[in-house]
Amino acid sequence: PVTATVTDPAGDTSQFSANVAAASIPAPTPPPTPVPTPTPTVKTYVADTFTRTLASTWGRADVGGNYAGFYCTNPDMNVTGTAATVLVPDPHHPTSCPEPVTVNTNYRGGYLTNVSAQNVDVRFRVATATLATSDNINVGFDVRRVSGFTSYRGQVRLTPTNQVWLQADAVINDNMNPLGSSTRAHAASVATSAFIWVRGQVTGTNPTTIKMKAWNDGTAEPAGWDYSTT
Repeated sequence: PVTATVTDPAGDTSQFSANVAAASIPAPTPPPTPVPTPTPTVKTYVADTFTRTLASTWGRADVGGNYAGFYCTNPDMNVTGTAATVLVPDPHHPTSCPEPVTVNTNYRGGYLTNVSAQNVDVRFRVATATLATSDNINVGFDVRRVSGFTSYRGQVRLTPTNQVWLQADAVINDNMNPLGSSTRAHAASVATSAFIWVRGQVTGTNPTTIKMKAWNDGTAEPAGWDYSTT
């Protein structure tokens, strides 16, 4: 109840009371709980520590299956227990592949025969025992490779001035078509037998975006990408 006291001009007072119902105010409706964004699924397609020792082959990766010679069989593909090595021929005196092929035999390397993926994040390190003199030393990675030597290729060019430049290509039947502009990786430089880390991302279709970066071993990975093209 609510009680009130009234005093008139003569000083007389009176009281009265009334029962007052207190209305309850409903609590505000809470906002809906947001649906959490699902964590993207990350799958490791390839991983290799090269802790084995092999001659004339790279053998079998820790994850990803068996390697095969890229372009042609290469007896100079070895594994030392810490790294995979390959002897690249002098571009002015190229050697012939042991098997009949009609592609550029200056390229050497390996690929995994049982790996298939569309969107990939590639990371590896590379070193050269001999510095470039009059020509670039080109290393890199191929993704989305199909028959007929067709793929996207991320090239890492080690220059005679010991700089590192990045360039992606669309390789169609062994013909390389540059994508975007060649870009220098300022966090990387070339020294004899010193490793350089390379990272590349290839995502999407129509359009496809290719990103690349490189940095010296023992230093922090740059936050941004040196090279990007769509």
